[in-house]
Amino acid sequence: MMKEKRWGAFLCDCRSTIKVDSKRIGKPMSLVTVATNPENEIHAFAKEADQQKLEHVVIGCCAEPSIFEEALQGKTLHFLDLKGNCFSPHPDIEKAHSKALKMIHAEIEASKIKAKNQVSVNPLKVGNRVVIYTEFPEGLKLANMLKDMGENGTGGVTLCISSEIEGLGDSPLLEQRSALVSVEGRLGNFQITLEPDSKTNGGTQNRFSLEADQLVVLTKAPPSGVKKRTGVHLLSGTDSKILEETARQVRELVGNFHKPEHVTYEQTICAGGDKGIETCGRCINFCPYDAISRQTDNPIRIQLDHLTCEGCGACVSACPTSALQFTEPSPQEIYARIASLLASSNGEKSTLTTPVIVFHCEEMGRKVLETAGQVPLPYSPSVLPVEVPCLRYVSESNMLAAISLGAAGVGLLGCENCPNGERELLYQKYEFTQLILHHFGLGQERVRIITAEAGLEADAIGTVNEFI
Repeated sequence: MMKEKRWGAFLCDCRSTIKVDSKRIGKPMSLVTVATNPENEIHAFAKEADQQKLEHVVIGCCAEPSIFEEALQGKTLHFLDLKGNCFSPHPDIEKAHSKALKMIHAEIEASKIKAKNQVSVNPLKVGNRVVIYTEFPEGLKLANMLKDMGENGTGGVTLCISSEIEGLGDSPLLEQRSALVSVEGRLGNFQITLEPDSKTNGGTQNRFSLEADQLVVLTKAPPSGVKKRTGVHLLSGTDSKILEETARQVRELVGNFHKPEHVTYEQTICAGGDKGIETCGRCINFCPYDAISRQTDNPIRIQLDHLTCEGCGACVSACPTSALQFTEPSPQEIYARIASLLASSNGEKSTLTTPVIVFHCEEMGRKVLETAGQVPLPYSPSVLPVEVPCLRYVSESNMLAAISLGAAGVGLLGCENCPNGERELLYQKYEFTQLILHHFGLGQERVRIITAEAGLEADAIGTVNEFI
């Protein structure tokens, strides 16, 4: 492959605990360093990067990201977990290096496409109004952690006590118990409906609503009808670390942001209606966040609320005409990554045989591979990962393209219970892909869905190994 002139790579051997060999990595770009003490060696690398006028740097190191962000200001950084994906779970050092090199090249090629497709953004203001709904006494502890949220006279924390709470003794808070009925809206603009407990509030009372920028729910089981989304924090544990992490996340989401538009809409090819008749509307029905509706002045076409959209991909999966398209990663970016990972399968020398593309979500899919790298849990280096926000991003054409480009198989690794809701459309695409492979005599068993739950990551890796 050609050497990338405006790219560099700063890798580390984790203080000599893993075998990263600069000779095996080679020179995929103009500047490559394998460091043992990254905190010290990054400064010499940064000086050389400035001299060579590098624009992009791949970071394959476990040190704090802030170290590189400070030293390499003005450059686009691309963080890759090469230790977790390559050197830790793969004992064959030659194959580990081969996979690492593939992942570096794939990041370069995908980034080239990404640079050409600028994603639109919208301003989003998130205040400090936080509602905490709790079944546990520890909810009061979290409220105390966040008490400074209202110190400037605006916003603050509103504590709502569940009808199921125990352990408060004779606290007067028990007189204000209520049930969480529904949550509508988005980060910065939630409408939370509650119903007072009839036993403790003197009989039937009207439901009431609260407006909030964020909601924290501490319950034994997720409340019916309340979906996890940005700004809605669903907690089932109440130990100090979980509470402290939640408080940190709440604070990080307060401020002014630029929210990217996850989906584009081409209304000229939309099947939403013709001759004044409303048809289709599949995207509206399948969106789990109510981010899509019909246009008020033109009801045969739809409109997207980009501030409410969570980028789960349900609408794109549902659209029969491709009027809805992902922006990040775009279809072109996904294809470029697949093609680069499989490039050596089409004639170039490689130590990897029978490569398998594994699309994985950024929730449990990522967690499984991270756990495999941390424990470690060995699996085949032929597994080549492609991360997507949710498995709904993976289309039939993605799966078939991987097969046509040389993949021996395609895995879909994700959550047993997807936080974005039901995945009916994913299974439809999966079964359709199997059908095509079967009718062309290519083997429908070459694609497989693998799901995982927290604490059972090793089982998922076992299934990956069975698939390979």
